[in-house]
Amino acid sequence: MTPSISMLSLYDATNEHTVHGKVVRVGTRPPLPGMASGIELQVQTDEPTTVQVHVGPEWYLERQAIELREDEAVQVTGARAEVDGQPVLLARTITVDGLTLMVRDIRGSRCGAPSAAGAGPSRAGRMLRPWDNAGQASAAPLH
Repeated sequence: MTPSISMLSLYDATNEHTVHGKVVRVGTRPPLPGMASGIELQVQTDEPTTVQVHVGPEWYLERQAIELREDEAVQVTGARAEVDGQPVLLARTITVDGLTLMVRDIRGSRCGAPSAAGAGPSRAGRMLRPWDNAGQASAAPLH
């Protein structure tokens, strides 16, 4: 894979899949050459298979109210893709302890990513909270 390939170009919503399981490893490394370090998870699923999950940039996740730890139960929804010849799940949402972090939108654009004009974040990262009293998911900006 060449550095000109972006994670956005790999995201295909028609390949979305949801996995449930336990985090067996949390690590960091650049997902592609020339990219900033990102958070990766290995999730032992209920099937029992291990899925490599590319979550997002380390700098972005450090600013969120969610912590990803080994032995924690998670639900991850994202697009299946291939990175460096290996199958991965590019996370769009991650749910831990009843809280869901939206990492990407349905098109695969990273939440909090710089806009095309370079004028700062294109949208704030959102933590979706458990259902409120009206039966609707409430959202709060994360900083």
